[in-house]
Amino acid sequence: MPLITESKYSVDLHKPNEYVSKKDRLLYFTGIASNENQLVFIDPDNGFEPEKLFNEKHVRYSEVFSTLDQISSESIVSVFQHFRRIKFTHDFIRIRQLLDNSSMAVYTTAIFWYQLMFVLISKSEEKEVREKI
Repeated sequence: MPLITESKYSVDLHKPNEYVSKKDRLLYFTGIASNENQLVFIDPDNGFEPEKLFNEKHVRYSEVFSTLDQISSESIVSVFQHFRRIKFTHDFIRIRQLLDNSSMAVYTTAIFWYQLMFVLISKSEEKEVREKI
């Protein structure tokens, strides 16, 4: 139990001794606990894969869907997104469109300020944060 907030939560690192590279990405995004409700924070250096150039500093949409497949329906995935020289409102609209292109129903929202944004993704409509951006 964290001492400052006196809340009941813990922070667990997924595969803390592994570095994500091009050759081990599929393996890295496996084995995520599914038996508890959780916030899964994905923190690539730059955020979601751009539509043109992709490297290990991005997370692929397929990796987000793989993560969502493994976690409980009450859990949420949060992805860090660095500023891409596009207004965050426009970037989030495009990210949401790409997330909606899946056969999996997802619900999204975003929080942004200065040079960063967090995109929150849930499989449960009840967990969707309904704030306008």
